[in-house]
Amino acid sequence: MIKENVKIMNWRNGFLLSLVSYILYLIIWLILDDETANQLPGMATVDYVVDFLLCMLFTYISLGFSYLVFKILPFRTSYVWVIVYASCLLTLNNLVAFGMTSLFNLLWDETGNGLLDELINMKGAYTFAMIATFISSVYANTFFLQSYIRARDEKQALEMALMKEKEIALQS
Repeated sequence: MIKENVKIMNWRNGFLLSLVSYILYLIIWLILDDETANQLPGMATVDYVVDFLLCMLFTYISLGFSYLVFKILPFRTSYVWVIVYASCLLTLNNLVAFGMTSLFNLLWDETGNGLLDELINMKGAYTFAMIATFISSVYANTFFLQSYIRARDEKQALEMALMKEKEIALQS
């Protein structure tokens, strides 16, 4: 049986993770913020598209950071290292949220469109950063756990083959 190699930055998985992130974002703001919940039915399709594109941008940036963190830091299997990875990812995503909010405020400041201002404010960017951190951290940890399990299985198969060779050599 040949296993397909899956890349962590697979665009299909990124799109699905972005969709899950956006749904979580909407659920969180429907539950927690009455003002945003009242605005959602009045939003135009363009507002939803901009909102989703920002969520997708955060998700892909977060996946990229996950990839870099796992490439730079040594791969360990302890819970302490999982916390270190997640903390690095959270810090990087918050820096991106702050940077994006600052950039949007510099470029557009107050647009007069309350919905657009709401999408670009710190609350929305911070929420996207937190959700993207959670989703991409779970995805990256699952990806690397599968890699670890695959390497362990290959090692066991090689050990079994070596034992069989030794057994055959002893019988000869």
